[in-house]
Amino acid sequence: MRFNNRGDRHFREPSGGGKKPMDPETLKKNQRYMIMILFNSIIFIGVYFYLNQLEFRPTLFIYMGITTAAVLAYVIYNRGFSRHGITPEMLPDTMSAVEKVEFLASRDRRMQKSKWLLTIIIPCLFTFGMDSLVLFVIPYFERLFS
Repeated sequence: MRFNNRGDRHFREPSGGGKKPMDPETLKKNQRYMIMILFNSIIFIGVYFYLNQLEFRPTLFIYMGITTAAVLAYVIYNRGFSRHGITPEMLPDTMSAVEKVEFLASRDRRMQKSKWLLTIIIPCLFTFGMDSLVLFVIPYFERLFS
């Protein structure tokens, strides 16, 4: 029994079981992307620290350029995510049902086609995180406990 539209925070009605199960094909694709991200992260971090060990100065700028280009390509290709969260009811009435379905399908196709860019963006961000850890956090704890 609810007394207001927001519901009572102490009483929750049982939900329909939570999330719906993911189909096996999508699960395999997502696992493949995760493995690619892990593999690319190992390679990107290894190459980055190896080039820093050789004192190759433009390493940081090369990685920043790769990350910037990949992020811009991802955002531009997905049209700035301006179509995210749009339902068919939100589209103008001047569009036919077929046009609405095609509009929303093109958004989903773009998201799927651009997923491979995430296998570059995420490892680059992990690389910058590891570099920050090595440059700032580890020396801090070394000074703290010495």
